[in-house]
This record gives sequence, C-alpha cells and structure tokens, in this order.
Amino acid sequence: MPVPLLLIWAPNWGWVIAANVLLGVNQGLAWSTTVIMKIDLVGPSRRGLAMGLNEAAGYLAVAATAMATGYLAEVYGLRPAPFLLGAAFAALGLGLSTLAVRETRGHAHHEAGGTTHSGLTTGQVFVDAFHAEQAVWVPGRGLRLQRAVLASGGTGELFVDTLKNKRARTVPLVDELIPLVDRWAGEKVNGAWLFHAPQGGPLSEGNWKRSVRWSTAIKTIGVPTLRVHDLRHTAASVWLGSGADPKVVQRILGHASAAMTMDLYGHLIDQNLWDAARKIGGTTGARRELGAGMTKPPGEESGL
Repeated sequence: MPVPLLLIWAPNWGWVIAANVLLGVNQGLAWSTTVIMKIDLVGPSRRGLAMGLNEAAGYLAVAATAMATGYLAEVYGLRPAPFLLGAAFAALGLGLSTLAVRETRGHAHHEAGGTTHSGLTTGQVFVDAFHAEQAVWVPGRGLRLQRAVLASGGTGELFVDTLKNKRARTVPLVDELIPLVDRWAGEKVNGAWLFHAPQGGPLSEGNWKRSVRWSTAIKTIGVPTLRVHDLRHTAASVWLGSGADPKVVQRILGHASAAMTMDLYGHLIDQNLWDAARKIGGTTGARRELGAGMTKPPGEESGL
C-alpha cells in the first residue's frame, strides 16, 4: 500500500483521507492474515496465547514507532522524514513475507480434517459473526447455542441454519446436567458438534431417539405421543409456572419479544396473580376479619 508516499506528497486533505482508507484496507487484510497465520501454527489449544502475543507485539511496535516518528518530526520536520520510516517498514514486511514467512495452509487443512464442518455458507458465517455476541458473561453454567439443525421435509436431509431471531443465546443448565455436558465436550474444539453422528456431522433426531431409547421412555411415562420438541414447551411451562421472569424465558427460548412468549404460555402464570394478591394482603393497614373463636388478630396473642 503506497500510504507513506501519499502522505509525503499530499497536496490537500483529500490525499490524506485516501491514505487513511488504504491504511484501513491494509489493516483489515494484512493484520487479519497475520493473526490467522499464528493461530494456524499454534493449533487450537494455544489460540489464546497466540492472540495475546500478537496483540502485545502489535501495541509495543505502535508505541515504539510513535516515539521514533515523533523524534524524526521534531528534528527533520513533519515531511517527509517520519513517513520514510513507514515506507521502510512496508518494504521490510514485504521482503520478509516473500522470503522468510512459511505458508500455513497445510496446518489449517490438517486441523480441519479432524473436525466437522458447520455447512454454513460464507454469507451465513458473515451474518452470524455480525449478529451473535462473541464474548458473553453469564452468572452460571450453560450451553451457548449458535446453530440450528433442520431436516428437509421431502428427503429428510439435514442442513444447518441460524437460530430463531438470528441471535445466539445461552440456555442455563441444571446442576445434574453439568458433569454430563462436561464429559461430552471433552477436548472438542470450537465449532465441533457436542453430539455428532457416527460418521461425523450433526446428529439427526432419529439417531438421537434410538440412542436414548425414546420410544421406550415415552411409553414408560405414559405419554406415547410426546415429541422431542414438546420438551421445549415443558421447560418453558416449568420456568413460568415457578415464577421465572417472562423476559428471561423469552431470551432462553429465542423468541423475538416477551409478548410472543406470553401469548404462547401466559395461561401458565395465572396462579401468580393470586400469589401477588396474597403478598399485597396485610400491607394496606386494614384490619383482617377475625376468625371464629378469635378475640385478637393473629400475632397479638403472642405479644408480637
């Protein structure tokens, strides 16, 4: 990128703006490629270390260069001396990339050979990366859901799609499930399926039913028509019936709004109306009606 030369010869601010645009393109392509190369070299287990070293080296270099260009500007003027250092860096980087840097594509292919692919197109990956939160904090253990596996109505062929509302979400885990999920997750890398098919790839509903003896289980509990999707409704019903915040349940289910959740499950929290009434009772200052055989309101007889 001829950024240093554009800044050296710039006759007006338009050239400076153009140079900054080219600098942004360079940052997006060259720097991103550098990060990917380092991750390819270290493998999945040390990606955090590679990113940390990469960022530390980058910011140290920026600080050192700022000090050097400041000195050059003070001694030799604003142009062209400070920008000649940038031109030297560009030439050095091009030379090292051509003569010394190794191609890491083989490392990437080797790693990809041990994992299953999501089946997402480039456009879907872009949409997911744009919409989904890449770093989240939750107060407990949970599953981070980022993809949905659907079956074609005609052939039953599986395909990967985005989640409801095109947003990733976290589903909390009860304590009994945490060790089971930990065992299944094991050493799996990012992007691998938690439960995969025998030959790799996503697990179909039919395979999963056979593995857990679904037909036997639903007959044993006396609900032979129970569907797997009904478990989702059961979970929502239990949460709302136990007094969970509808907004929280909406986030877990992936509904577009809490209004949609309440339209589907609002009848389950009618009991909460009477619970609320009982909580308000006794706070208005009105005296309660005394029961048969009582001469004082409850509490006064015990001196409370």
